[in-house]
Amino acid sequence: ATWPILLLLMQLGGGAFIIWQGIAMWRRKREADNEESFGLREGFILQALNPKVIIVLITMFSAFLQLEKSLLPQVLMLSAGALILNIMNVILYAIAGVALGSRLKSPELMRKQDQAFSVLLVLVGVWIVFR
Repeated sequence: ATWPILLLLMQLGGGAFIIWQGIAMWRRKREADNEESFGLREGFILQALNPKVIIVLITMFSAFLQLEKSLLPQVLMLSAGALILNIMNVILYAIAGVALGSRLKSPELMRKQDQAFSVLLVLVGVWIVFR
């Protein structure tokens, strides 16, 4: 609310980045057996260093913090909620990855999955830019 131009720049930049990611996913070529599997340690490091986390946290705190109320309980509650949701998300993602990983070994199925996800990414990016 204090810097609406910053919010607009984050919205446009974030939407453009997501659209670019979708297009890059559509265009990439990969082989079924050439990919390395990530373990728990690599997944944790990847998640901790993900630049989108900073944007999500900035957006979350700027949208939900009420400056007229005590900040410490709000920060603790929002942080705990984000942590719980992130842990649930990572566990669900890992379970789905194990369940689907063995079924998606053919290059054709992997290509179709990439195309479906790339279309979804582009649609989300467009929604972010124009909402």
